[in-house]
Amino acid sequence: MINLDLKIELLVLVITVAIPVAYYSISNTQFGFYLIVCLSFLSSWIGRLTRMDLSVVSLAIDLLAIVALAGLFIQNMIKRENNWLKKDLITICFLAYTFYLIVEFFNPNASSFVGSAAYLKEAFINLFFFLIALYIFNSLHRIRFFLKFMFGIAFIAGLYGCYQKWIGFMPFELRWIYSDPRIVGLYILPDRSFRKFSFLSDPATFGTLMASISVGALLLSFGPFSLKKKLTASIIALISLMSMAYSGTRTAYAMVPAGILLYIIMTIYKKKTLVLLTSLVLLIAGINFAPIYGNMTINRIRSAFHPKSDNSNLVRDIDRHKLQPYFMQHPFGGGLNTTGGGGNKYNQGSFLASIPPDSGYLSITMQTGWVGLILTCALFFVVLMYSIYYFYSVNDNEIRTYYAVIASMLFALMVGNYSQFTITMDPQNFYYFPFLAALIKLHTFDKPDQQLKFNS
Repeated sequence: MINLDLKIELLVLVITVAIPVAYYSISNTQFGFYLIVCLSFLSSWIGRLTRMDLSVVSLAIDLLAIVALAGLFIQNMIKRENNWLKKDLITICFLAYTFYLIVEFFNPNASSFVGSAAYLKEAFINLFFFLIALYIFNSLHRIRFFLKFMFGIAFIAGLYGCYQKWIGFMPFELRWIYSDPRIVGLYILPDRSFRKFSFLSDPATFGTLMASISVGALLLSFGPFSLKKKLTASIIALISLMSMAYSGTRTAYAMVPAGILLYIIMTIYKKKTLVLLTSLVLLIAGINFAPIYGNMTINRIRSAFHPKSDNSNLVRDIDRHKLQPYFMQHPFGGGLNTTGGGGNKYNQGSFLASIPPDSGYLSITMQTGWVGLILTCALFFVVLMYSIYYFYSVNDNEIRTYYAVIASMLFALMVGNYSQFTITMDPQNFYYFPFLAALIKLHTFDKPDQQLKFNS
């Protein structure tokens, strides 16, 4: 392979790898589904190791999603299954928001057709993945497997983040950091060490992922499971919390108590919850007031609970106030891919491209206006309402635990989205949207004679 021409190399890879994988993904949708999740976790690490353009890996993920969706519909036609796609509020809100993005494609404020098409492509990939998850999650066993798989691969990512802290970065990772002065400026800490990012694209993505995973693992350890499973969940929570701290992401530090707080509100009637609440209060108080001043990790965690002293938050507030008149005059926003990296790539020189969004909600408002923000918040509200409703409606303790855990993890992501991109970035989006599908399907595996219909 090394001695071959690049075009011949690609042809050999297509014949020996891509075609068999695509064929098997069509015949086995579940295989394609989990392969996409793995690639989303490892794509940045593969790019740093091989110096490969990440757009190649991104294209592979997109093609896999399309192939898996094609396999889904082929199997659906052969087996004549038509009960996996249900009319529920989550699906309706999700489809409504996707339709709104299609309308936004024709927003005259966006000057780049290619940029709008690229944004819309990502929205369709998320929709495809949601539909694939709805089809795959046809039993409680399938949802259990997905949770085990997600926590397992996240645990490996957390362990590698701890390795970067305890042992150090690999040579190819240091080469990648020093290849761009901007990366050095963003990742370096006052003690001249670097924030940790594991396999993922950057410390912020890694930190927010570990925050939501730690919330879920910690809450699973309180569930109706065996001692072995509770111990495993506790270990995953510990490693996730440590690696989150090493990422140096302030948003992640606030996500953990937010997610746990929702769980406390949902299960306040339990004695274990009161113990969890007391432990959370003592932990936050200990971090803020313990006489430890030389530890860089603890100092950075403390700064998350004092946002007014953080200069970056002040800059974000200034940018938000600067944008408010624009939002009032443009209820449908400036168009797709007009902010951040997409704005600088596709809409250079525009007003929105000159202001970094630094927030998922702000980016949505800048691109799709306050109408798009309302639709997004409506979807989030329905997701939480759905979770809480069925938490109190189902009878199976395991299913009830999954509703509380998933709701808490998603709420942590929703809170983190205020100052970071915690939902639309890989790999978060490839477990956020399957979680929506899990919420829709979980209650159908409860005792049929005691189920309550959500739309009644």
